[in-house]
Amino acid sequence: MSLRRRLREAHAAGGPLVSPLAHDALSARLIEHAGFGAFNIGGSSLLAASYALPDLGIAGLGEMASAMREVVGAVKIPALVDADDGYVLADSLDEVSPQGLRDALDLAGWQAIETRFRRDT
Repeated sequence: MSLRRRLREAHAAGGPLVSPLAHDALSARLIEHAGFGAFNIGGSSLLAASYALPDLGIAGLGEMASAMREVVGAVKIPALVDADDGYVLADSLDEVSPQGLRDALDLAGWQAIETRFRRDT
């Protein structure tokens, strides 16, 4: 069964899905070893552990996807990834289309995505 299907079934079961946050491959393996059925990858902790950077928009989608690939590849449980605002910013020179975001995260091995679209006022 695919990881995405396992994640959908766990979500459909109706109870809470407890998914701890991993910031690197080792923490993902510890989460898996502890028996959790899924885990989250947070942008801030991933950037700090992988590149010693704050989560201030310094790293782009390529750096994030590369670091996520390392974490996701270390385990056999589904990962929910933090894609911030989808890397689609009106004032960004590195604007990414929704399909571009999906393609990059597909390469990273994601199973679910969390985005927060901001509204500039």
